[in-house]
Amino acid sequence: MTDSVAKLLGVPSQHDFDELTRQFTELRREVRASIRAQRDEVEGARGIATQPGKG
Repeated sequence: MTDSVAKLLGVPSQHDFDELTRQFTELRREVRASIRAQRDEVEGARGIATQPGKG
């Protein structure tokens, strides 16, 4: 019933807020995973370049 009233009044419903929260959570996870992957790539490149007798 509250969704119907919210739609009638043109305001976001609880479902809209829940969906937005879910999207933010997914985006945060993606950003963290991307940062981790970039950091691991840089650290891996440094490890290869700094090993004696390599490169």
